Formats: sequence, C-alpha cells, structure tokens
Amino acid sequence: MKKIVLTAILVAAAFGGDFEEAAKAHIKAYDTQRSMDLFEKSCNSDKNGAGCYLAAFLGEQNGKFSDEDGNKKAFALYEKACKLGDMDGCTAVAGAYDGNALWGVVESDYEKAAGLYEKACEGGVGEACVRAAAHGNGEYGGTKDPQKARKYYRLACDYKDAQGCYALARGHEKADQGAKDDKKAMELYGLSCDYGYDMGCAKFRELVKKSK
Repeated sequence: MKKIVLTAILVAAAFGGDFEEAAKAHIKAYDTQRSMDLFEKSCNSDKNGAGCYLAAFLGEQNGKFSDEDGNKKAFALYEKACKLGDMDGCTAVAGAYDGNALWGVVESDYEKAAGLYEKACEGGVGEACVRAAAHGNGEYGGTKDPQKARKYYRLACDYKDAQGCYALARGHEKADQGAKDDKKAMELYGLSCDYGYDMGCAKFRELVKKSK
C-alpha cells in the first residue's frame, strides 16, 4: 500500500485533474472507492496508464475485485495500463498469464508472460526482472537459458530488487556463473540485505564468518 501512496504523490502533480483528485482522496481521506472511481475515470478519459493501474491495484488490495467479475475488471484495467505504457500494469498482466495472480481470468501462456515480464523489466520494474529470470531458468517449463536468467537477475539488482541481488549472489557462491567468487557473492548478499531481504542478511553474515 505504501507503494501506491508514494506513486500517487509522485505523479499526481504531473497529470492533474481526476488523477490528482484521486490521489488526494486516497492520501488525505483514504477514500478507496472514490479514489478508484477517479483513477478509472482518468484511465478512460485521459488515457492515463497510471490511473488504470492504480484503479485495479486499489480494487484488488481492498477486496473490491474479489469475485470472478471483479478479477476480469482488474485484468482489463491492468491490460489497458500496459497498453498505455505503464510497466507495472504489464507486470500484473504477465502475472495473470503465468498463474501468479487473477487466477482463471486467462489461460496460462508462459511465453506471453515471459515477453511481458521482459518488457516491464526493460521499463524499470525490478520485480518483473526477477520473474523474467525465473522464466529464463526454465521454472515455467520453457527452455532454460542461463545467460538470459543472469541478465535479468542483474537488471533486477541494478533496480535495487533484493531478490535479484540474492539470486546473483547464489550464482557466484555456487559457481554456476563461472568461477566461484565468495567475495562477489558477499557483496551481492550485502546489497540484498540493504534492500530489505532477511535471507540476504543471513547469507552475508555467514560468508563474513567464513572469511575470518
């Protein structure tokens, strides 16, 4: 929820109108329904991808889209957000195609999901990079492409995604990215810890003890 508040604050001034009113309703009065309605209006009237995304996200987070029809509406809003260039929207649509979200709205399509994750990753969404890397690792049944997986984990870490840094660190520690490199692994575990991942902190401490 903090992400939504911060996003709204950052972009409200840029868009104004219904979007700004929606942000104010959410931040000041925490009026979820009014916020959703105004974000959706901004989505449809202003062709504002961020409005589409926020309308769907708030609906999901607050149980407004909890039934089958609601899931379909959320998916439609996320899909429109993606088409309008909102990369968080593309990440959400990809999640539906690989079965991680909005279950049953669309049939699983791992190839389509992977493409959307890659698009969102290139657009700066760290979570999407981690998902793209998972597809590269063959976790969804596709062909394994270790080089692609490393690329997207690296991008995820560059975007300060803790799990991306952690996955890179494991690769260096276990030598599946070439030569074993505990120093590099320690550095990456440290970043993972800095970005809020407890397992990264634990592994960092473990390697520090081993290095003494």
